[in-house]
Amino acid sequence: MLFRPLSLASVAAQLAGDVGGFRFAVVDTEVGALEFVRAAAGVFGSARYVASPDGTEIGSVGTAWRSEGAGPHRFEQLERAWEAKPQMPQAARLLLGFSFSPDGPRSDEWAGFPAAEVVLPLASVVTSGGRSRLVVAVPPGAEPGGVAVVLRELVAPSEPRLPGLGDHSVHADPSGSDWCEAVGEAVDAIRSGSLRKVVLARSVIINAEMSIDPFEIVHHLQDRNPQCHIYGWQVGESAFVGATPELLVGTRGSAVRATPLAGSARRGAGDAEDRAVGDALLSSAKDRQEHALVVDDIAARLRPLTDHLTVPAAPSLRRVAT
Repeated sequence: MLFRPLSLASVAAQLAGDVGGFRFAVVDTEVGALEFVRAAAGVFGSARYVASPDGTEIGSVGTAWRSEGAGPHRFEQLERAWEAKPQMPQAARLLLGFSFSPDGPRSDEWAGFPAAEVVLPLASVVTSGGRSRLVVAVPPGAEPGGVAVVLRELVAPSEPRLPGLGDHSVHADPSGSDWCEAVGEAVDAIRSGSLRKVVLARSVIINAEMSIDPFEIVHHLQDRNPQCHIYGWQVGESAFVGATPELLVGTRGSAVRATPLAGSARRGAGDAEDRAVGDALLSSAKDRQEHALVVDDIAARLRPLTDHLTVPAAPSLRRVAT
């Protein structure tokens, strides 16, 4: 068993009673958030995992409640949808996923991912402040027995391994020649003054004969990038996974924080070369300008929303594994 029998007995006792409203159970556990997701994702059909460099982790499966929003007021839509719901225990978490575009992603790869959705998971392991807790949420009218049975039958996952792709093909979209043409057009636009900064991206698509467990990939991302924010969001057979040193926005109480990064360099071989690479990055006029454009844009967007805004006078280095 993944969870101790006494823990599951406590969950069952907390969930017993009136089925007319949401019921919650919270118990301490030694099971890790990612370990839980790897054990349970295949059973529940949907799973989500997020981790921060400060040690906070949330691993969740299933859905007790969810709502979608789209358009310029999608976040207000989600907030109104939750207003009628009951107070959650402090350990419980809602998880929010959203696209940069207010109308959502349009390509086939993102089918099943809406413009914005908020989810109250059916079961989660939440790690914060060095303490891990199993949180179970049962929606109105549902019997908790089914969740209890599934949790009881979970077993610890096997040791994660890097996937062997077997026979596979790799191609880029757009092609190399189209990519170079787009870069040239972007450079010309910057030189003419019609653009100050442009971010170009292209896909590297790998078609493999073997299926890939997305949360094994998440495990390796976390193992190799402890200074990053790690995430995995699975819907059916599709999953969005990654690791980033940037924090788009974070809140604590009435404080809002953003940590944009622009300008990067490889790590040096040894401390001396590493320092030299960092010093060169800090003194690079090109990279300082690139960073300043991002900082100025974020500051301009936050300034009307805040009583006090602090913007560092100069950039600083953020060291990550690569």
